Formats: sequence, C-alpha cells, structure tokens
Amino acid sequence: MKKRVLGAGLIAIFCLSLAACGGAKNENSAPASGNAVTGEEKATNNSADQKTEEPAANETRTIHYLDQDYTVPAKTDKIVITGSFEAMEDALVLGVQPIGASTIGGKFPDMFTDIMGSAKPIGEKIQPNMETILTLKPDVILGSSKFKPEVSENLAKIAPTMPVSHISTNWEANLRL
Repeated sequence: MKKRVLGAGLIAIFCLSLAACGGAKNENSAPASGNAVTGEEKATNNSADQKTEEPAANETRTIHYLDQDYTVPAKTDKIVITGSFEAMEDALVLGVQPIGASTIGGKFPDMFTDIMGSAKPIGEKIQPNMETILTLKPDVILGSSKFKPEVSENLAKIAPTMPVSHISTNWEANLRL
C-alpha cells in the first residue's frame, strides 16, 4: 500500500513540475520590434480591430536547417514544393497549402488532396518545370536533397531554395522547417 501511495505521489509531483515548466510565460518579453509591451498595450494589440504589422517586402530572416543557414523573406506565403514528398507530407500535417507542387503521372497523389486545392502542378518529382515555377513567383522553394546540383542551382535562381532531406531520421528537422 505504501508503495502505491509513494508511486502516485511521485507521478503527481512529476506532472505538476512538468506543467509548471510548460506553462511559464515571460510577461515582459519584447516583440520582434524590440519595444517592451505593457499590459495595456497587450490588450490593445490583441483587439480585433487592430491591424498587425506586416513585414516589409524586403525583410528577411535566417532559417537554420541541418547545419545550413538559409535566408528567406520574412513573410513566406507562396511556397512551391518540388521533388520532396517528405515536404508535402509535412505540409499536409501542418495544413500548409503550397502554390505549386510535384506530381506523379501528371496528378497530385490522392493523399495530398486536402492541401492541393489551388496548387499548380510544376512537373514530375525528378523533373521540375522551371518555367512553370517561375510564373508562380514563389517566396520559397522546398526542393529535394536528391536533386542534381544544376537543378538546385536553377531553382535557387527563382527563389530561396532549401533541399529537404529524404533521410528518415531527419523527420523532425523537416517538420520544423
């Protein structure tokens, strides 16, 4: 009986400490602009009629992915996924709708129907159509780590391009990307 009570107590302590760690917020954290936000300003910033500040068209950010740094626009609404079904799987999980993506036999695989509503086919997995991708004017291209260097170089001329890993142990880094 003592062992059960002791075990239950340890589990309760563990859960409470876990909840305390996960729920901690720094109320005095500064927004990206670097200015501190007061409680009064927080209420104003969260109001429905307050417009949020959009990043300037030329603002960029750096993404660190698999020991490489990539500079991309701060706002990336238009994403093309080419050659990487790993990236398409992650987009599906996250609900990200690309503007263009690879096809198989000229069609998007059925499993990606939920995110391919208005996406344009941009060629087969290993043969992306550069002209089609160019017309979409993507902010970012998620390519494949299997692409030949010349394919990656041509994609990089269109938009910042990140080669998404096809190695299964990189699943978490891919998902975060």
